[in-house]
Formats: sequence, C-alpha cells, structure tokens
Amino acid sequence: MRDKETNGPDAYNIKVEKCNIYTPNGHAIPRRVGIYVEGTDTCLGVNSENYGMVQYPDIKDAVDNALAIKCGADLEQIQFNSILLPSGTTGEMGGRVAMEWYLPMFNKTEYVTGDVLGMTFRMRSSHDGGWAIPSDTSLKRIACMNGWVMDRSVMSTKFKHTKNIDIQMIVSRIDKSLEAFEDGMNQYGNLFTDVNETDVTWQEGLNIIKNLNFMKKDREEINHLWSRPYLWRGYDSDRQPEMQGWETNRNYGFSFVEIEGRQWKKPSPEGLKAKVGDLFNCITQHLTHTSDTGYLKTAQKGQEAFSTLQKFCETPRVSDASMKLYCEAPKITRGLGTPREVNKLIVTKSEEFSISSN
Repeated sequence: MRDKETNGPDAYNIKVEKCNIYTPNGHAIPRRVGIYVEGTDTCLGVNSENYGMVQYPDIKDAVDNALAIKCGADLEQIQFNSILLPSGTTGEMGGRVAMEWYLPMFNKTEYVTGDVLGMTFRMRSSHDGGWAIPSDTSLKRIACMNGWVMDRSVMSTKFKHTKNIDIQMIVSRIDKSLEAFEDGMNQYGNLFTDVNETDVTWQEGLNIIKNLNFMKKDREEINHLWSRPYLWRGYDSDRQPEMQGWETNRNYGFSFVEIEGRQWKKPSPEGLKAKVGDLFNCITQHLTHTSDTGYLKTAQKGQEAFSTLQKFCETPRVSDASMKLYCEAPKITRGLGTPREVNKLIVTKSEEFSISSN
C-alpha cells in the first residue's frame, strides 16, 4: 500500500525527467510525454509535449533566493517544511508537493485581539497535470493552548506549466505577499473573539461533539477530553472548570424542541460553563496529539470543527440552525420489512419415508 504523504524539510527534494511513452505494441504515443522520477521507472503523470516541467527543488531555490534578499541576516529564522503527496493519476509518491515558509521576522501583533500573527508563504506544484503552481499567503496564529495552528489565506495566485514559464514570476510574488499580509492584519479583527468569549455547558459541548462529521472513534476521544478538564493541555488549574461542578452538568434536565418535524433534545442552559474556545482546544488536542490521521486530513478536520464552532457562536441559540448544532438529534428507527413468502417445508418422519430399491 502506497503512503498517503511524506512530510519533512527534505520531502520535496526529488527530480524528474521527460520520457517518451509507448503503446503495448511498442509504438510511440504522439504529442504525449511521461514524467518519471529521475533514474527510475516511477511514472508521476502523462502530459502534453508542451508541458513546462518545473523541478520542485528549483521552486524551493528561487523562493529561498528571493527571501535571502528580502530578509537579509534573518534568513536563518525562516522555518521551512514540505509535504510530498501521491500523483492524482498514477498514485505514485511525488506527483504533488506543498512547500511552506514561515517567516517569524515579520510577526505582528493584531491590535483588536492582541494575537501575535506570523506570515506564511506557500507554493504547490505537481507533475501529474492536476495542480498549476499556486502561491498562497496566510496569517498563522497559535489558536489553542495545545499548540494547534490556524491559518487564514489572504492572497492566492497560480501559474500554468508551459514551456515559457519564468521562475522569476514566482519570485515576484514575495513582495506582493508581504503587502497581502499587511492587508490581512486589518481583516483579522474578531475572527477568534467570539469563540474565546462564548459560553457553553458540558452537555451542549457533548452534543456539538456528537454532531461533528468525524469518525466515531475521534468523537469518543474528544468527549473523553471534554469531560475531564484536568486532561486539558496547557491550562493552569484556575482556568479549568472545577471537576465536581463539571460533572453535575449531567444532572440537569432537557426539553424537547421540534426541528423540521422531528423531536430533538435541548439541554438545559443551567450548570457550570466553559468557553467554546476550550471545546475547540479539546478537539485540536486530540487531532494534534492522539489522532493517527495524516497531516492534511487532520488540518482539514480542525478547520471544519472551527467553522462549526464559529457558526454556533454567531447564530442565535433559538434558531433551528443553532439548535441542530448543540441539541441531541433524535434516533432514527426503521421498521422491519414485510417477510417475503416462502414455500412451506413439509417434514416427514423417517420411518414413514422410504425408497424402494428393486
């Protein structure tokens, strides 16, 4: 079974070459070329003869050189990482790559929330014809006590693979990325404020976890953390809900509310409360430290959970959209189908049944 991804500062470092491709009968396929890992039989994709092949290491070197001019003596502070992914056409490792440069020398403090924001510059490329060469500039913020990092894209561009591609077009985006980073600071505002200030009870949080589009195992692990504040990473004891009071939330009742013609259990708003940000911390603590999901899938799950919690904070509690997030969904029972008719089995006693042999 092929790996889903290879993650690390050197993961990007493969080179490829164009080769003619042939039919099983040995005839060259016109106007098409195969892209192979250099010196191997590993095919990452089949493309037009006009395909402009840009090596992953060349992209890395070009961005490094541009950053060396821009950052000067601060170059050693740059934190680089890359993720090598399988080809979307052949499934072979190396068909796609994502590279990221985190630039802490440009860190700034956002004036509304007081958060320290860092700039990240990303480049992606592929040899399977699936990705152009996009660049993406993001705001990077430590969103949780456990070290979960949230990104918000503020600028995206891309270039096509052609014979005339100019690697300097990629370099020219560095300055524009810094401008986009400055603009993103002004847009950041209250992105995390609601999540960090909105109250949520134990039962409401439990229902939100149940309603997440996660695997059952992941939901159970997150519930385990949510129910045990002493396991929350990075929290001082005075920030954790008092355990005995937290458990009493189980004793509060509920009422039934009708949503789209079905009866949902709405938990009582009474009881000890935490912040929605604490619930997000439990979700990302599991994803960061105990989940065995791959890097990209884990990041996607974190973003989905954050979007759900933002919706919970921004939507009036009495609306159907909000209640479907924090109420317990009714169980769906399906009736048994009508048994189909079968031929009756007639049983005879052995002594009454004999076969004559003449």
